[in-house]
Amino acid sequence: VASLISSEALREMGRVDEEMLALSAASLFMYSNALVSLVPSRFLGTLVITIYHMIFGDLFRWLALYALFLGGFSCSFCLLCQRSSDPSSINDSDQLQSTLLSLAFSSLGDNIGSFITSIYDLTISPRLTLGVYVIWLIISMVMLLNMLIAMLSKTFTENDENTHLVWIFPHASLVLHYDLRLHPHLRAHYRLGE
Repeated sequence: VASLISSEALREMGRVDEEMLALSAASLFMYSNALVSLVPSRFLGTLVITIYHMIFGDLFRWLALYALFLGGFSCSFCLLCQRSSDPSSINDSDQLQSTLLSLAFSSLGDNIGSFITSIYDLTISPRLTLGVYVIWLIISMVMLLNMLIAMLSKTFTENDENTHLVWIFPHASLVLHYDLRLHPHLRAHYRLGE
């Protein structure tokens, strides 16, 4: 709601780009809230809860570990590019922000060779630079991504096997919570059991 109100205010001020950013955030939040309406359904509720556990459990832990590795390797590349033989052609690889983005995209399989070929001959030690880059690719593309897949599949398997703990008990707890909020007369009228 706040994003929708802010987008309307931005439209009145004539800031169309910021309005589009606010509307994109609002649409993301609104569709995410639509998932909550699927939780009471047993068929889709367990999947929604499983996705929630994957995003806020596994993915956040994995992102913290990934950020540590990405920061360390980015600093390493920045230091290797500091005393370049031709600083003008190093393509901002001596800047931390540029190196972070390049390594993040290369860990996802985008422009794997273009990052290292543009700086290979210009660094202090080309062999060390290539070695660090190969180690980064092995750690990020093989180990970390496979670890993320294993974490997500473990969460899915555990939630699928423990449907009672994941869906039935929290759903029953929610029903009892709302039942206690009813007036005693209405509670007696709508209650099916003792």
